[in-house]
Amino acid sequence: TTRGCAYRCSFCDVTALWGNRSAYREIDAVIDEMEYLRDVHGKAAITVVDDTFVQDRRRVREFCRRLIERRSRLAWSCFSRINLMSPALAETMAEAGCRSVFYGIDSGSPAVLARTHKMVRAGDVLPVVEYSARIFDSVEASFIWGYPFEELDDFKMTLDLAAAVSRWAPRVNVQLHRLSPLPNSPIYSEFPGPLLEPDPRDKPWLLLPAVLLEPGAAEIGRLVRAAPDVYPGFFTLPTPAVEEKRRLMGMIKRTLDRTVGATLFDPETARLLVEDAADVETSLLEAETDPVGRIGVGLAISFFRRRRRRGANIGQQLGARGPSLVREATG
Repeated sequence: TTRGCAYRCSFCDVTALWGNRSAYREIDAVIDEMEYLRDVHGKAAITVVDDTFVQDRRRVREFCRRLIERRSRLAWSCFSRINLMSPALAETMAEAGCRSVFYGIDSGSPAVLARTHKMVRAGDVLPVVEYSARIFDSVEASFIWGYPFEELDDFKMTLDLAAAVSRWAPRVNVQLHRLSPLPNSPIYSEFPGPLLEPDPRDKPWLLLPAVLLEPGAAEIGRLVRAAPDVYPGFFTLPTPAVEEKRRLMGMIKRTLDRTVGATLFDPETARLLVEDAADVETSLLEAETDPVGRIGVGLAISFFRRRRRRGANIGQQLGARGPSLVREATG
């Protein structure tokens, strides 16, 4: 419904493309299109992929008012922002059919948030995610790790915050992405040092497809390697204490694997394959006091919920251990 973003996050390339300008479509034209997608093409849910849908909150309220006035009864989701959301706005959006919101939290470290010009305070995250989980059907909480200036303590702050929001799994699903240096982004311009091909251990956490690691994508990989300045997002940047960060991320993945694997022999955990068993979810989360364990269990619980809602045969999914499960859980 819009193009452009008013913010200047240094890992993002939207401002490089659009400046700080935002171009808005007429609201009724947007709703007409959403109703067309539902009525003609059978789309049960519509995702609004504006970079920051809620940046003009008056427009969002008007958008919701017209949806309600037209009795559109559309189910939709959008990208939101921690510092722009309020309980009243969330309630209005939910009344107008918004079922899910995405928050780019990006780091739990105040130093990293300041360095990336995020304009979000780490202390504001939990209250917003808490009431969002209460109001919306689902919340995506996205974090980035592997910044070139991210010290180990910064990284651990991110894990602590990701673990804290995981307490509301499965309504809150945590995403953990290794930094992708996007072309024209300020962070890519600031750190012009060597681009690194992703390590196989980072594969579950890559934002873009792992074309440099997949044998079946060899031809695409050759294209990317031939022009890294055009395709830097398929690479990573050096980051402090990378081996310790990978070790902790590996522990998250192993906890996810263990929790999913427990459905094969633990009848209580197996209930999550077929029903919304809140008591089991709470028990699993409360049993994990370490941040990496809490995140891994939260990812598993979110994975179970996604599989139940898609009506998939979970039994066939259990053999897909490791990266594919993590990518599904964080997708």
